[in-house]
Amino acid sequence: MDENKKKILDQLIKNEIEKRHFPGFLIGTKTEDKEEVFSYGMADPSSGMRMERDTIFRLYSMSKPVCAVAIWILIERGLLSLDDRLEDIMTEFHDMVRYQGDELVAVQHPVTIRDLLNMTAGFTYDDEDVVGRKTGSLFEAIHKAEDEGRDISTRDVMKMLAEQPLANEPGRCWRYGLCADVLGAVIEVVDGRRLSEFYQKEIFEPLGMKDTGFYVPKNKKCRFAPLFAREDKMGKSVLTYDRGHHLGLDDFLSPPAFESAGAGLVSTYDDYMKFAWMLACGGELNGTRIIRRDTVKIFSENQLTRQQTEAIYLDYLKGYGYGNLMRVCVEEKEACVPGIRNAFGWDGWCGPYMTVDSENRKALVFFLQIAGYADWELNSDILRLFI
Repeated sequence: MDENKKKILDQLIKNEIEKRHFPGFLIGTKTEDKEEVFSYGMADPSSGMRMERDTIFRLYSMSKPVCAVAIWILIERGLLSLDDRLEDIMTEFHDMVRYQGDELVAVQHPVTIRDLLNMTAGFTYDDEDVVGRKTGSLFEAIHKAEDEGRDISTRDVMKMLAEQPLANEPGRCWRYGLCADVLGAVIEVVDGRRLSEFYQKEIFEPLGMKDTGFYVPKNKKCRFAPLFAREDKMGKSVLTYDRGHHLGLDDFLSPPAFESAGAGLVSTYDDYMKFAWMLACGGELNGTRIIRRDTVKIFSENQLTRQQTEAIYLDYLKGYGYGNLMRVCVEEKEACVPGIRNAFGWDGWCGPYMTVDSENRKALVFFLQIAGYADWELNSDILRLFI
């Protein structure tokens, strides 16, 4: 990064920290020639924990690209195909229904692996409509069980989810939701191992991602960045520790019964950059191949039809398509958040962000830990300095 851009970045992040929008920020980029990492502020001002390359962060939805890679490992091995039907893998998903107006009707097209990877299956998150509220109730049931000391396994969650109606006919339109979590259960059924074990043996160990998983062991807790909530008090931002349960997840300090493929991972900058750089290098890192180069090429292409793409309702995804649980830049000039055509990646509920340009071998990852982070204007200002 040249000196002028570095000064702009420094001032941007310094202003945010001074306004108490977040306590710390870590960003890094990697190309064939070099890697640059910039750290600002603190992971936890109270304890003096700095933002370091080995600080452990919650990924939330930035867990999804890992799930996509895992699914494609199974597809490449011939154990799964894009057109396989969910109901043939997990019988609880037989006889799915959806809303048509205020009525429930049977779906005409069974949910497929393709639908799940493209977020066109009809599963939701806890949104404001009737289906979203039912998903919210599902999360509440999981949290209640956790509070009472009862384990709710990944498969238990699937059985609960299968009892809920879909928001739309599978394949008809894009709707952000629990598709990755369903795919995590698919991996367990098809492979026979727990999701955490599959990830460890097939992705994390081969890539040297030693600090990535579904929880933080006791001996690493000192590196685990706390999650903060940003509140407005008397016109000023105040940061407090966020100790709530979100998306069916607990405190990440013990092995969970429900291993959420959509939001459950923790990782570090060093680990996640290895994952991102593997994708930038066409599925291979330091001689270790995880997925085929042709598969990564698929990641760089919009997988949605025009009708499905037009259904993307998140403003910050303007100019982007979607596929394989990730955004894909399709129109640079129209992109609300700056991107390079065919670059792909995703982000997380508490602020982490990843983008990969496999055509030019570039990767960018940044981390912060703010509950419900949604400052896309700041993200845009940052990304313009690197793209």
